[in-house]
Amino acid sequence: NLPARLVAVEPSRSATVGRRYSRALSVRVRGSDGKALPGVAVTFTIGKAGNNASAGFPDGTSIATATTNSSGVATAPPMTADNIAGAFTATAVLAGSGAARYTLRNRAGLPDAVATGAADGISTTIGSRLPVRLAVTVTDKDGNAVSGAVVRFAAPGRGPGGHFAITVHGR
Repeated sequence: NLPARLVAVEPSRSATVGRRYSRALSVRVRGSDGKALPGVAVTFTIGKAGNNASAGFPDGTSIATATTNSSGVATAPPMTADNIAGAFTATAVLAGSGAARYTLRNRAGLPDAVATGAADGISTTIGSRLPVRLAVTVTDKDGNAVSGAVVRFAAPGRGPGGHFAITVHGR
């Protein structure tokens, strides 16, 4: 029951859905005198976003306990993002102290599908603009919306219609 202060090491992280986060959650634990507290158990808890985006530890749970080393640092087991893109929080707590907070984000995977949106099925006279702008939704293999995907809209050389293509840049 020592008064302690927890400081999250790298409090913001992200990973692609279905992949492991590159760095585990870790926290520095200091006593009220500012000295490192070794041998102290810290509980890490991974939360969920409103859309259920989350991550898990190797045993499939969202709670893990780690003990601080001689430098007062406790490191959780590695985490793997679930298949839902979104931002959520995790915490590290120690009895008798405030929580250290982490902001975690599961990023969508690579573009996998294009679905038509606005203007689907509308028509106009030759030489006129469509009354509604064309729009599509690009998703990864898990159905997460992919931001930043370059979509090329092209009309056919002959006859009515068009098609869509995804070009991946920077991934």
